[in-house]
Amino acid sequence: MKPRWLYILLLVFGQQSFAAPAISDFAYRAELTTATQRLQRVELPVDVLLDLTASNLADIAIFDANGKTLPHSVQLVQQRKIKKQIDLNFHIFDSFQKQYSKVVTTREQNQQNGQLSELQTTETIQTQQLRQDYLIELPDNSGVMDLELEWQQAPENQLLQVKVEVGSDLDNMRSIDNHKVLSNINPDAPEWRFIRKIPIGQKYLRITAADNINRFELQKVTGHYQETEPERKLWHPVEVSPIVIDDQRYLSFDSPSSVIASALRIIPGESHRMIKGSLYASNTEFKNKRLIQSRFRQHNIEGENIKPSQPISLANQAYRHWWLSLEQQPAINPSVELAYPVYEIIFLGNKNEPFTIAWGNYQIQGRTGNLAEVMNSDFNQTGKRGDVIKMKSTELSGGISRLYPEPGVAWKTGLLWALLIIAVLVTGRMAYALYRDMNT
Repeated sequence: MKPRWLYILLLVFGQQSFAAPAISDFAYRAELTTATQRLQRVELPVDVLLDLTASNLADIAIFDANGKTLPHSVQLVQQRKIKKQIDLNFHIFDSFQKQYSKVVTTREQNQQNGQLSELQTTETIQTQQLRQDYLIELPDNSGVMDLELEWQQAPENQLLQVKVEVGSDLDNMRSIDNHKVLSNINPDAPEWRFIRKIPIGQKYLRITAADNINRFELQKVTGHYQETEPERKLWHPVEVSPIVIDDQRYLSFDSPSSVIASALRIIPGESHRMIKGSLYASNTEFKNKRLIQSRFRQHNIEGENIKPSQPISLANQAYRHWWLSLEQQPAINPSVELAYPVYEIIFLGNKNEPFTIAWGNYQIQGRTGNLAEVMNSDFNQTGKRGDVIKMKSTELSGGISRLYPEPGVAWKTGLLWALLIIAVLVTGRMAYALYRDMNT
């Protein structure tokens, strides 16, 4: 007898669990502004991150006007690289190059008493040629430096070959290219005038022209480099509560979101105050805590000789409960702020607008969207990231009950998994029986 009851139960419980999500399955929703391209992207504000229940941002979706989900991917917003250029200072140094010896003959004629006499003198002299070397001052920057040169030379139609050296002091210069070839003959080929990939952290660059160049006059040096924008963070204040554990005072707070924070900063409650202490965290009880940062220092002192305090990095620290242990108890407790990365959701729209973003569903804990894999595209490349759109006002969708399991739901989930396991076992047994019958 086939276990029909098993398939009936699986059908009843499975339809709700494996059906495509609807907007009402999420706690909140917001309509999106329109765009001209199908590929669109929107940044997620901190209020959205706080209401997500999956650490990988899986409980978020995009819907069209008919309630159909649209393919999407969630990723970190990449720091932009800004191209910059600056005119660099350079200095000229004269040097004389020893050349081949030359034999010079001089003749001197004198006329005396109607007679002409001639004195001829022959001597060997060493000829010297004036050459100009150039020392370029390199700026302090964190990007890759390329140098664009403007110069005059003689002979004009000859390729310019130079030796390139770098260093932080004049006594220790090292060569990075002994035979760099340049040319300013073709104005439409600026790459012919570039010295590229100058090592970072050097103070000077020296250029020496080859001996076959009679005249080399450097006129202008332009440095081309890239600067990376400072990393953007979404700061959010958290509520801090004093607590006493084993006669020791702590400041306690909980992570307000399942999304992992990237940094933490402690702001003293009083002016000109230094705070010293240690930071602990745990996913369960205090006795299971881990030390995250020992003897940190945070202050709000301002002055020329005071370096601002740096936030405490929380990379990959996915803890729910946190405690601060302070060396000295202040009169006013400090405040705590958590920093979250800036995420964006990229999706492929259709013509059925307006689109709606919905988020917050404790039942969705699996994998986030994979639009990048489907399109086989790198959304970090310029020009492949789509139109920027914005979220309109936030509205309730399924309500805040979608953020937390309802009482009694746990036994339904356990029963569903038990039925799935039983179904796998029964199916395997039936397949094995069928295999034996076929062999017979």
